[in-house]
Amino acid sequence: MSRTSHYMFLLVLTLYHGYSVTSSNVPVVNAFERFDVTIMDAEIENLVVHVSSKDSDLGNKTMNVKTKFDWKFRMAIGDSTVFRGQFFWMNPDNSVANQLQFNVFDKNVAAQCGQNIIIERKCFWLVNKIGFYFARDEPKNMKLMYRWS
Repeated sequence: MSRTSHYMFLLVLTLYHGYSVTSSNVPVVNAFERFDVTIMDAEIENLVVHVSSKDSDLGNKTMNVKTKFDWKFRMAIGDSTVFRGQFFWMNPDNSVANQLQFNVFDKNVAAQCGQNIIIERKCFWLVNKIGFYFARDEPKNMKLMYRWS
């Protein structure tokens, strides 16, 4: 195969791959894209949140009504960034009334986050007595994603 034929083959392969990715309905997340994830407590007086990933442990945060917890990061190569959230709804005596854990960020959540090309993509979680709501940017058009068990 001549050098020109080789490059032509690579060009066609690249164009085909680009077309197949962009024509699918799956949003593409770019490696190293910046994200801002916010969790807001809307109604629970004593909510303990623990968020961690393979590389980072953000620790326990004790939240009260109307408090926010947020962090910023860049997506790893291969869309492999995952932050796991553990939520503990505490009784006044500090015993656990209810608990739930789920991925507050992964490639599926990333695809739903708001688009802000210049600065970062925002992902917003709101916690209330019913469950966990998600929105692309700020707390409007919230969608119930998880219920307390």
